[in-house]
Amino acid sequence: MARAQLQKVQRRREEPSVPLEGEPGTGLEGRILAELSALKGKVDESLEQGRECNTDLKLLRKELGIDGPHGRLPILEAAMSRHEERLDDLETEKIEMQARHRLAHSILAFCGGGLGGTLIAIFGRIFGAH
Repeated sequence: MARAQLQKVQRRREEPSVPLEGEPGTGLEGRILAELSALKGKVDESLEQGRECNTDLKLLRKELGIDGPHGRLPILEAAMSRHEERLDDLETEKIEMQARHRLAHSILAFCGGGLGGTLIAIFGRIFGAH
């Protein structure tokens, strides 16, 4: 949309100024009036483009969350940080679970061996189990 307006402004710049001959106020005054009218039209278009660009900038700033904590980018950043924290927690839980399994396997291996049985018998006698 902005590109079409820019092309329209460029076409107007390329158009030659039209002298107003045969109308009241012809001559130098008429040409000056025509040039001022054309210039006023260009200024009005430029102001309109400026307003549209300003509106677009406001929308972008809002979407990016530059003007405050609301917008898509801050919401996505918050969601990503929550997911990263959850992944860290899951990794910690996985490591703890693996350590528990290793300990349980070590205890079972120890108890299943001959040395384990001997130690169980010794502890049983020490603590009074017959």
